[in-house]
Amino acid sequence: MMIHGATRAWSAELEQKECFSKNLVTSVETETMSAHHLRIEPGGEFKSHTHKDETELQFVISGRGQALIDDQWKDVVAGDVALALPGIVHALRNPNSDPLFILCVFSPPLV
Repeated sequence: MMIHGATRAWSAELEQKECFSKNLVTSVETETMSAHHLRIEPGGEFKSHTHKDETELQFVISGRGQALIDDQWKDVVAGDVALALPGIVHALRNPNSDPLFILCVFSPPLV
């Protein structure tokens, strides 16, 4: 299966500040995981939250930002990975002047 990310539309993330995403892989394609491209504009933030059942891997594609895992903010750059296990509070923010791009992978998939 091939999925062309460029054909997927960016959607605003409701209740988040300057965050946009596109679904790349969903439970329609597979029952084992989902993948989403996240864009956080300068000054944007994906607010702190948890997932009851899903493990979330956040791979920084480009840009610089900060990831909250549990109770610590850490600087992240391209190539870094943040891992949020079920029940762990996590968030992302971009205090910089360029967009931050993240690949978020969930197992099991977000519904």
